Amino acid sequence: MILDNDGQPVWLRLLQNEDMDVMNFRAQTYKDETVLTWWEGYHTGYGQGEYVILDGSYREIARFTAANGFNGDYHEFLISPQDTALIAIYEGVP
Repeated sequence: MILDNDGQPVWLRLLQNEDMDVMNFRAQTYKDETVLTWWEGYHTGYGQGEYVILDGSYREIARFTAANGFNGDYHEFLISPQDTALIAIYEGVP
């Protein structure tokens, strides 16, 4: 949710499931445009979810997960000056 200076809603996006969490919500730059980014998923001590990018009109332009069977952590999601995503990944070890 984004509120204006008077506390009135400007934008609201509901999750697919009320048990899900959103973490690391922020404005970043992607392809020289301001975008909104976040991680959404299930937080159970560590994250299992997806990374989301919205354009300036609040349209989803990208959604991705960590590759190669890894889980992406919800703490880090940075878009680099080269327009690539930098995320933290982990592999659980018993």
